[in-house]
Amino acid sequence: MNEEIYENPYSEEYIDEDEEEELEEWELDKLSKFPQDATDEEIYGILRTKRGTFTEKSYLAPSHITRHEYIMSRTNEDSETQFEEYQALQSPQLIHLERTDTLDFYPEDMRKVLRLFLSYYGSGRLFVICGFRSPQIHGVSAHSVGMAIDIEAVDKSHGLRICNAAYRAGVPNIVLGGDYDEGEGYVHLDITPKERFAYNAGYYDGPWS
Repeated sequence: MNEEIYENPYSEEYIDEDEEEELEEWELDKLSKFPQDATDEEIYGILRTKRGTFTEKSYLAPSHITRHEYIMSRTNEDSETQFEEYQALQSPQLIHLERTDTLDFYPEDMRKVLRLFLSYYGSGRLFVICGFRSPQIHGVSAHSVGMAIDIEAVDKSHGLRICNAAYRAGVPNIVLGGDYDEGEGYVHLDITPKERFAYNAGYYDGPWS
């Protein structure tokens, strides 16, 4: 395990100039809608968007905000809090490759979703081919805010087993990607608000899809 990456997966330079400008515009737009005499606590509440919720058996993703806005909000929050809630899942069943785009490093809500997913998946090891991505290297995305994970699927049947377990756990964005004929398939699990986003793969909306 690369301890240097875990020590500080983000840095002050992790967002490129275009993304930094977009984040600043997003903050100004949010703050412009509230009174100038707002307290620090109120401002933090403005910039910290409402999280998804949990029932005993599944996750319910936020529905009051777009996927892009949610990622920007979580990016801003991570920058402000220095990622204090991020931890490794440390599941012996979910094996992470040791590289900068596959870190076992997630916020609390994603860790809960992954535990639910594994409870529905059952026995058998799973290999993560993309987990938390360091935005220093890969830019801002659902992966860089710990909201997405890509799991290797050895064939279409295995991919559907992963999809079914994720669906039962309440994962809102489930995508089958890669080349299953060549044994290079994977499933993208993403707990940002449900939305069709640019992805060259097939969306999974349940056992009937």
